[in-house]
Amino acid sequence: MDLALLYREIELRIRKVDFSAVWKGFYPLRFAVYTDEQCYFDGNYIEKTDAFCANTAIQWGDEYIAIWNITENPEDMDALAASIIHEMFHAFQRTSGERRFPDEREALFQYRYFADNLSTKRAEAECMRAILEANDLDAYSGLLSLRKKRAEDYPYEYEYEARVEQIEGTANFVELSALAQLDEEKGNLAWKRLLGRLALPESYFPIRRICYETGAAMIACIKRCSSIDCEGFRELPFSCEVLAGVNGGAAANDAEMEECLNRYLDETHRMIVSAVEKNDCVLKGEYPLISVNIWDARCEGRYATSNRLLIYADGEEQKVIYGDFVVEVDTGYNVLSVFRQ
Repeated sequence: MDLALLYREIELRIRKVDFSAVWKGFYPLRFAVYTDEQCYFDGNYIEKTDAFCANTAIQWGDEYIAIWNITENPEDMDALAASIIHEMFHAFQRTSGERRFPDEREALFQYRYFADNLSTKRAEAECMRAILEANDLDAYSGLLSLRKKRAEDYPYEYEYEARVEQIEGTANFVELSALAQLDEEKGNLAWKRLLGRLALPESYFPIRRICYETGAAMIACIKRCSSIDCEGFRELPFSCEVLAGVNGGAAANDAEMEECLNRYLDETHRMIVSAVEKNDCVLKGEYPLISVNIWDARCEGRYATSNRLLIYADGEEQKVIYGDFVVEVDTGYNVLSVFRQ
């Protein structure tokens, strides 16, 4: 794969995007594309280091840059460019002093899945769909009252979701906005798919993933229905800030969501028990946990799943092991045992 040519194709598209129209103060940051063997950054091939892992923003020297792992020939260059702009936005957040990041390690073990919380979140999504698909601006007050109810009843869970919406929901909104600038039809179709996913109860597991969607949709609703500025770098996540002065509504009761939740918890239990009983242990000791693959991680008690990789500390060294694992962790977030799934 010719990374230099691919980089130039992406760069040409990025130059077409009006970043300031996408998000206040946003501007293009440098980016790199890489494969298992090569890395191309800012017009040159460079040595690939362990810092190039996944699709994200990393600190490179004295700046933050976006990186993207090219695993196959891209089918849609506009979508790829928009995805890299998503990662550029994460670099912009870091550069701008954003502090509203969720504690993903803590939340993996502390976030609890409650049927009425998730049912009410799905009811919020119906309000979002009414606003964004049918232009029903009256649904905005209902959306806020449902959110206030969840924030009152489940403060930890709501704040975790709000922080993911703040970091990933905003980046998703930026990505969709950039895509719409590059190709309006593709942008409209991407929004349609997003709103469709909000309606599906299975989309809410694990919870972090749907927050990309609910965060982007919430920003679109705020922009359509109010004059609140949600683009600054302040103390509270925008999903908390908009609830000031709002009265909570009634919780929703959703049999489909409850059924989906029970199935998710059963699947999680089977995955963990199966790996522990198989006892294919690849690591044992006491190593500080740095990160699981949070994208689709699950948890039950002191065990968590981590697909594709696990990152931990061994003395002063950061180590990565690759594979699908179940990890036993103590209360101090130390890895005790790692089992292959």
